[in-house]
Amino acid sequence: MSSKEKTKMQVANQVICEIIDNLREFERLGIVLFDHKAETLLPLTIVQDLDKKSLKETVLKIEEQGSTNFEAGMQRGIDLFSTLDSSDLSNSNRIIYLTDACPNVGGTDTLDILTKDANSGPYNIFSTFIGIGLDFNSDIVEELTRVRGCNYFSVRSTEDFTKILNQDFNYIVTPICYNVKLSLECENYEIEKCFGTNMAGESTGEIMKVDTCSASQLDERGVKGGMVLLRLKAKNDFKGESNVKLTLSYETIEGKKVRDEKQVKIESSDQLGNYYETNGIRKAIALVRYVEQVKGYLMEMKNGETKHEGWNSKFNQLLNHFTNEVQEIGDETMNEHVDSLKKLIKFSTVVRK
Repeated sequence: MSSKEKTKMQVANQVICEIIDNLREFERLGIVLFDHKAETLLPLTIVQDLDKKSLKETVLKIEEQGSTNFEAGMQRGIDLFSTLDSSDLSNSNRIIYLTDACPNVGGTDTLDILTKDANSGPYNIFSTFIGIGLDFNSDIVEELTRVRGCNYFSVRSTEDFTKILNQDFNYIVTPICYNVKLSLECENYEIEKCFGTNMAGESTGEIMKVDTCSASQLDERGVKGGMVLLRLKAKNDFKGESNVKLTLSYETIEGKKVRDEKQVKIESSDQLGNYYETNGIRKAIALVRYVEQVKGYLMEMKNGETKHEGWNSKFNQLLNHFTNEVQEIGDETMNEHVDSLKKLIKFSTVVRK
């Protein structure tokens, strides 16, 4: 059975077995199962005392049972830490929740309270939420992860799962700073739109706010991460160069507050022309244009206001532009968006007729 044919539970089971194999002897592991109720499969146990072979055989037999009582699972997982003594309180403690993130039994209003209580309690428990499959409800989990030290990911295959919980495991469970804020001040330009973060406040000059920041893996190509794009607009039809002040502030894991400022000179689009400092920036801009246009089309369809003929023309123009960008950047992974645009052009043509 390929990873595409496996159920969500089978994907989760397989990756949990890999985690068991990769844990160090002095670490502890506990496992809780939850559906309409929660039960403890494995109390918090030192790895060197585990019968790994027997445990993995048991894990691989776990099957879905229906309902998702997220609250019951969280409470049972938190309760596992009650067996720790005072000498363990300084350790890094974390619960990893593997779920479709669709609680349909029990309360949901108290889930963020449980996460906060676990984080601020005597065991200082961090949380990682991993949604499996396309029905990952990011609205629910986003609220939960506004807690210090918490994060979430979405996976669709065994390969994705393995990368997060095997190759990148030490990065996702190790915060490097908290309360990260990045803001912009400029006399002649203001933020029209911020892309790459949903924690921006364009009207206030706030570019992003991140409750918890973790490290990323470094290889010969550099550090893999995201990108935040700003679309600026001139105030009072200003044209020309202008200085921008970027301010970064954050709190270290030891509680020290850090603030750094940098002055950047920007030029008008008339002066720069079609200039991209890196292919990474060029790709990000192309993807933003793609997402904005497709999102606009879908929103009009949802509201029943779609003028398909106009969108068909827009999609053809975007296809020409995007195809050129793929060739210039040399990134074949962008071709999936080219294929999507072709389907949208065909769809809008059929609907128009």
